[in-house]
Amino acid sequence: MASAAAAADDECSVCLHKFDDARLLSCLHCVCKSCVDKLAVTATEGHIKCPVCRVSVRLPPGGAAGLPKDTSVPCRRRAGDRQAPQCCALCPADQTRAKGTMWCKKCEFALCESHAIPHILATSAEGSHSIEAWSSAVVDSPPKSQAAADLEEIPLCPRHHEPLKFHCGACDEVTCGDCGTIGDHKKHEPVRYVGEIIDERKGQVAKKVEKLEKDVMQTLERSLSSVDNTSTQLTRQAKEVRNDIRQAGERSKDMVDAHVRQMIQEVDDMEETRHKVLDRQHDELKAHLTAAENAVKFSKKIMALKSTKNETLFPLLHALDSRTTNLLSTSIEEQPLHHANILFEAASDVDLACKTKEGIGRVAPCQASAKHSEIIGGMS
Repeated sequence: MASAAAAADDECSVCLHKFDDARLLSCLHCVCKSCVDKLAVTATEGHIKCPVCRVSVRLPPGGAAGLPKDTSVPCRRRAGDRQAPQCCALCPADQTRAKGTMWCKKCEFALCESHAIPHILATSAEGSHSIEAWSSAVVDSPPKSQAAADLEEIPLCPRHHEPLKFHCGACDEVTCGDCGTIGDHKKHEPVRYVGEIIDERKGQVAKKVEKLEKDVMQTLERSLSSVDNTSTQLTRQAKEVRNDIRQAGERSKDMVDAHVRQMIQEVDDMEETRHKVLDRQHDELKAHLTAAENAVKFSKKIMALKSTKNETLFPLLHALDSRTTNLLSTSIEEQPLHHANILFEAASDVDLACKTKEGIGRVAPCQASAKHSEIIGGMS
């Protein structure tokens, strides 16, 4: 697998190429759909490791196809897509898709004869949808816009294979028209067009992102700085203690060398143990901070989108909402290890030092009062 660290913002961290059908993971990193399929081969109980942050990500029942498309990143385009015959956009993806013989001028995708009339009926409330023969569309229509190319495969209901244009307020899910009339969302209220709730959802997510950026990230940065400073202090104190032990040992000459080495080993072990705790705290805090930064960065891209259709934008906002909620409820240990200090107390009886290591002195941690961890949660 290619190195994730070497990937640019517009490159897949798995194949290191420009994104091809980018899919958004729950940690807000995106990967090519085909690369997700490759990762899914080694999935454990339906979970894969994000190739960027290594967080465990649960795949939906449909695998990579069930993940939301990330329209905030540029994807590779294949030459000749506009002129070549295309498959019907509304035919089920898990079946053999019929050749498109008709063209919707507003949606800019191909339709087979079976789906042309149902598409007109399903979108009658929006108006201005017109269907023409594929040959006329190729000759007369202007080149496909970037936004239309990004929507080559519009989100469809996996059960009814109709566009996901509605939002079920009871379930907080996007649905098609059939879901609300004959499906699982029948009689659920309120039901609105996705476009009607986008601004409302943007506002909700924006408040959480602002809280994440101002409160959680600042706490993480303070905690990270505190851990790093304590780690530096621990290294300095351990070095000073080693020097003190060596000086005390030199007064007793060769007879106490064995005791000196034993005590130095105790300091080494004590330092190593505390460094492990501090390193773990450092890694956890750094991971939380990186995740928070990524969520803020991703939110800015999403909020800046202008041409993406609402039904495609909603899954991205929903994923961002879930991720920010998770990050805002994370417990953050703001203070580092409280017993990291190491002291050396030299003995005054040199004759005793010739007999036992206790005669040289004693290595002991410096006790400090514990402070409660700061819990950041319930922010909405």
